[in-house]
Amino acid sequence: MHSGAPSRRSAARRCWRPTKGLRAWANLPNNLEVNRAKNNFHLQQLNAATCSSDGTSPQPAPAGFDVHQGTGSGLCNGLAATASWKFADHGEPGTNDTAEIHITGGCSLNVSGNLQGGNFQAHDGR
Repeated sequence: MHSGAPSRRSAARRCWRPTKGLRAWANLPNNLEVNRAKNNFHLQQLNAATCSSDGTSPQPAPAGFDVHQGTGSGLCNGLAATASWKFADHGEPGTNDTAEIHITGGCSLNVSGNLQGGNFQAHDGR
């Protein structure tokens, strides 16, 4: 997973900023790229995004939430595709952080589980 920095940072409320690999916001602008198993997905339209707490992280979660979920549309391998995701920050050092990504359309990708490296860190960017 990789994402570039938003072009209009002050125009959006930052919801989630993992330390490596991706950056997700509760509203636009947003940029999500997923590269896995010879498939390449680029988010073009964020349809929905929420921040919540699943009760798994240290309570209260330092940012007020520990889960970012979203849906959107874009291109996978150059063809129309839709994606849904759920990223969870379950505290330090990141070994219990989880990611779930589902992409259909231009490619089919379903992955979920604990991070095998890195660390999600939720931040409230208000």
